[in-house]
Amino acid sequence: MYSYLSGKLIKIVDSTVVLDVNGIGYEVSVPSRILPHLPVLYETLTLYTYFHVREDAQILYGFQYEEEKEIFKILLGVNGIGPKSALAILGGMGLKDLKNSIQNEDEKLLATIPGIGKKTASRIILELKDKIQNVRLPQGMDGDSVSNERADLMRDALMALISLGFTRPKAKEAVEKVMRTDKRDKIEELIRDSIKILNNSA
Repeated sequence: MYSYLSGKLIKIVDSTVVLDVNGIGYEVSVPSRILPHLPVLYETLTLYTYFHVREDAQILYGFQYEEEKEIFKILLGVNGIGPKSALAILGGMGLKDLKNSIQNEDEKLLATIPGIGKKTASRIILELKDKIQNVRLPQGMDGDSVSNERADLMRDALMALISLGFTRPKAKEAVEKVMRTDKRDKIEELIRDSIKILNNSA
């Protein structure tokens, strides 16, 4: 029904965003992985969307890339994987790592995603190994997994700072500043140095 939505980012609550598109507010569930890369509030955001309808709910899911949306739809074809589980998989692992782990039959790596046990990981590999080969990765995602690890680190630090009471725009700015200058690889150091920046700018 909806191929994509483009509008002002009005609100972010956990892994749900609200987009104002021509005066209508759309609530969209997104992978937690993209949170550090969202623009500041009231700036324009485009999300490729999947509209899921069931008897008790109608839910929009949104993604940064069309390829991400396609992998989401492929995951839905796996027995026992619903939209929430598919979203958790995309939130817990980068597209390149996900594709590689399925192709390499790396059950152990897949099982590290929260909510995905060994049986589910094995089923994903069995049912998607052939299908995943034809899935293209977004441009710029054909390098190693450093960018995925960096995204996880930034996301976790951002959520920790927000839980401490800092506003999301300021926390995001501080985290990005630390990553640009020091390229921290430990969450404790990233949070500590970000707090220093936030306190100095208060």
